[in-house]
Amino acid sequence: MTHINAADTFSGPDPEAQRVLNGRDIRLLVCDVDGTLVDSEDRISPRVAARMEEAVERGVTICLASGRPHRAMLPVLKQVPLTTPVISSGGANLYDPVTEQFLMHHTLPSRAVDCILAAGRDAGVSLLFEFPHAMKLEGDPAEAAKLSERIDFEVQVVPDMEPVITEMPTKIVLIGGDAALLHLELELTSSCPNVYIARSMADFLDFTAAGVNKGSALKALSAHLGIPLTQTAAIGDSPNDQSMLQLANLNACVQNAHPALHRNADLITPSNEESGVAWLLEQVFHHQNGRHPHI
Repeated sequence: MTHINAADTFSGPDPEAQRVLNGRDIRLLVCDVDGTLVDSEDRISPRVAARMEEAVERGVTICLASGRPHRAMLPVLKQVPLTTPVISSGGANLYDPVTEQFLMHHTLPSRAVDCILAAGRDAGVSLLFEFPHAMKLEGDPAEAAKLSERIDFEVQVVPDMEPVITEMPTKIVLIGGDAALLHLELELTSSCPNVYIARSMADFLDFTAAGVNKGSALKALSAHLGIPLTQTAAIGDSPNDQSMLQLANLNACVQNAHPALHRNADLITPSNEESGVAWLLEQVFHHQNGRHPHI
């Protein structure tokens, strides 16, 4: 069992949380990573790690869902005792770490790739291409260095993306200022219909194949695990989490989430810096059997 400090232990049942949980049988929690599970240093707090370990003991399944590509999830998985399937690349991948096989893998259509590449170049933003085992960036090398450091995985800078595309990417991310990305989102929504577009971070505009998002991945995960959506909770912080939050029976977001998520959430937890995922699990544990989480 992971050890946690007394100051980080269960503070007691929250009346509003217990009211919201009343009548809900939560057997699966799907958790976003950046801005939700990990803190600003990309770490999972001891309190969160302890509650996730306890969830496994209590029979509550926890799965991670991230915009990160598969390889960039490995540093996160080293911090938690999970062997459950992982959603990555914004829902394009569903990976089983036990069999080391992809249960689901979607790629962008070639026409969409050409369209996004041309629009991104015209707008002068950086273009990040995600593949199952590689990340390549055309644009500002500083963006690649920053990403590589944050996810502990090398992002390769290339002068021209087209010659290095040997397979279609699972996801493309346009990186730039808010005004440029807003313009690109409007432009590509009308000119490139075969894609799903979502903001994963303030300066990231994500593209996956049409109909491919965290929500579609949650449906596949639910079917694979044999846990109905009516027994599912999801927690996130960004607009790209909306598709899975809307499907889950319990829709939660952290305090630091985008305002759009606050408006629709069943529960708002403490922030990612304050172990919001642990707080949510503690409330679920208390609701399930009236016992405090292990101290």
